[in-house]
Amino acid sequence: RIQKGGIFPEIDEYVKNEFQIQNHDYFLYAVANRSLDLTIQEFGHELVEKEIEQLKRMQRIASDRCELDTIFPCTKDGPPNRLSEGH
Repeated sequence: RIQKGGIFPEIDEYVKNEFQIQNHDYFLYAVANRSLDLTIQEFGHELVEKEIEQLKRMQRIASDRCELDTIFPCTKDGPPNRLSEGH
């Protein structure tokens, strides 16, 4: 039977402290997340939820209207889309 793996305490300690201090992405994420939390708190959860739902409705409308006319620079498989040349 294979034993369930675990995190070594030394690795866990490194990731929670030294790695996060040295990795600026963690700091940027924390600052952005805190700013978002404060903004939601300032406007109120109910208003933010209403605005999110409105945004989703508008995105669906835009997607429905533009989907057939949009020419992407690459095909869905990745290679360049020849139809997009010159656009």
